[in-house]
Amino acid sequence: MKKIILLIFFIISCSNKPALVPNDASPLVNDDTAISATAYNISVDSIKASITFDIRSDFDKYLLDVRNPINKTFLIKRLFPSLHDSSVSMYKDEIDFLGLDSRRFVSMNRNGNEINMKFSIDTLQLKIILKKK
Repeated sequence: MKKIILLIFFIISCSNKPALVPNDASPLVNDDTAISATAYNISVDSIKASITFDIRSDFDKYLLDVRNPINKTFLIKRLFPSLHDSSVSMYKDEIDFLGLDSRRFVSMNRNGNEINMKFSIDTLQLKIILKKK
């Protein structure tokens, strides 16, 4: 009886698609094409960033740049422009402790072999926390 149950489970598991493959997953498109150049953009206010790269390229260095912390003084002054410089220094340690000065992953889109990843700082969360202090 145990052998029959195991055989049924084996047949069922072999007949289904793997669970980790999404329905819309597509293979690499025309693998012989040249790797497109990586586009790396940071907004003027440094809050948002995006990386567009080929799946087969090495984008790690751009990913590290995007995740680098932003200048805390600049960030605080952007959220609270009327804050005096002496008060800005009080909030720097709080931002450091919470890790809110780094951009976080927001979204990812795939178009053929090209992927676009977007990152941003959650300024709303940062503003709420700093107002409480």
